[in-house]
Amino acid sequence: MANDTHIVDYYAVMNLPTSADLAGVDNAYARLSSELAHLGNVDGAAATALKRLNEAYGVLGRPERRRKYDEVFLARQKELELKAARAAFRRTAMMQWFVIGALGAVLVTQGIFLAYIGRDEISSFLSSIGF
Repeated sequence: MANDTHIVDYYAVMNLPTSADLAGVDNAYARLSSELAHLGNVDGAAATALKRLNEAYGVLGRPERRRKYDEVFLARQKELELKAARAAFRRTAMMQWFVIGALGAVLVTQGIFLAYIGRDEISSFLSSIGF
């Protein structure tokens, strides 16, 4: 497993959901390793991918290692999801305040315009009440 700043997503390496059981991990490893072994003779990148697959299987295929990995990996995933949710909330709040401010500006502008076009009526009303 890599350090805490960059955790390799072994589930993505094996194309598995985080809920996969041990049989699913074994089946995915058997299928992918077979494919990559055949490609390894033709493509040098397949050898690198097979090495990463073996690394992933070494963690996900052993329950105790997987449990420890999941503690770190899933906590990191939840942290990233929480950060994304907070950012989305801030964007929404900012947009709401922008809309409220724009509506306020429209109302003030309309009020000023109405006061301007009705200034004669306002003047006569004020003078009739003694201002």
